[in-house]
Amino acid sequence: MEVFRRLIIINYGLREIRTVRLSDHFQLLPFIKEITLLFRQPIQNPTMLSFFRALWIFVLVFMSAAHADNLRISTWGGAYGEVYNATVLQRFARQEHTDVDRQPAWDERTDRPVDGGPDVVELSLSQARQGCSDGKLMWLPPDTLSSLSTLSSFLPNAVQPCAIGQWAWGTVIGFMPELAGETYHQPPSLVSDFFNLQEYPGKRAIVKSPRTLAEWALAASGVPADRIYAALEQTEQVWPVIEKQLRLIENHVVWVENDNDALEHLRSGLATMAMLSTNAVLSEALTRSNAPQVLWDAAVLELSMLAVPSASDNPELAVRFLHYMTAPENTLEFSAALGFSPVNFESVRLLNRRYHHYLPTMPGNFDNAIYADVLWWRSEPAQSLVSRFAEWTVKVQSLDSLVMASPVEIATAETARPLTERLPGFIPEL
Repeated sequence: MEVFRRLIIINYGLREIRTVRLSDHFQLLPFIKEITLLFRQPIQNPTMLSFFRALWIFVLVFMSAAHADNLRISTWGGAYGEVYNATVLQRFARQEHTDVDRQPAWDERTDRPVDGGPDVVELSLSQARQGCSDGKLMWLPPDTLSSLSTLSSFLPNAVQPCAIGQWAWGTVIGFMPELAGETYHQPPSLVSDFFNLQEYPGKRAIVKSPRTLAEWALAASGVPADRIYAALEQTEQVWPVIEKQLRLIENHVVWVENDNDALEHLRSGLATMAMLSTNAVLSEALTRSNAPQVLWDAAVLELSMLAVPSASDNPELAVRFLHYMTAPENTLEFSAALGFSPVNFESVRLLNRRYHHYLPTMPGNFDNAIYADVLWWRSEPAQSLVSRFAEWTVKVQSLDSLVMASPVEIATAETARPLTERLPGFIPEL
């Protein structure tokens, strides 16, 4: 009976080892204590003694193997994920002599702290804040990321208690400078100019979605950038304010599906202003001589943030990856491939100065930026706003469907290109 009791204890301990996390070794202490006591008791049968000793050695080896250096990173998918894997993950794997597995995008609403989950997750700014508040992300003290020279070298909001930013992109108002010279007495400079047809006549090429347009309407009405989403929470009260701005342009809207369509409308003169992603504008500037100018007021910025889930099996290696991504040179290759703008100003300085005007993270361009709240657009008030917007669009033009794709899908759909066709000249030495 004593032999069976010991086998049961060993079996229980092995199950615990399979589920224990690197940061929770204390969970094994009762099991280790029991095993220690067992070995202090005499075992008369030499064969059983050899068996238990061999099994204990196996347990120690199993524990070491269970926590081998193997990093699991959850990133956004599609062309974005492929480029991220080639320009970031594989380079880190070679540097650290480790394996890196890319996993699908992490959903903080459904993912649970279980073994096999990601060690590093890529999130939006609002997701990172919420995950930290809910205790699902590991807190990162400022001195954890020693490669950060000063916090002031990063875009505002790019350094959070539980996350660090990689790069940013945004949705902005674009216009053709030659058309502006012919049509306007002076170039537009405020988001309210987008809704001002008297001073700035012409069509507006707009992606078929209330997203960004609602934020711009409130900003044009005088709502401060940092109060936009608090105002949107009161959908019933704030919709008349939004609708008032939309009515100013409702007979001059041209609905488009993507950046390419919007750019074509600008080039042809069918629209004098357009809703564009910063990726598309930068790509246009790098490949054409007559790129659109950007109105940076109320630019809606999206941030890619990196965080370590509290349930990570390998937090030490995860933090080393965050160290790696805060080094200025390690974000450049990805930026050159897709036109995303590093949030580290030291990285921005390494890019071609000729194109700094097109980068949302260039000082001066983000002074009145609206930091997009991805989670708000999942909320019930957002769905109510979408319904109101759909009703309004019936007056303008019938919509087959509203574009509510993820920000990464929108930002990379028209700018993704093979790694052999990087944006030319973005990094001077490329």
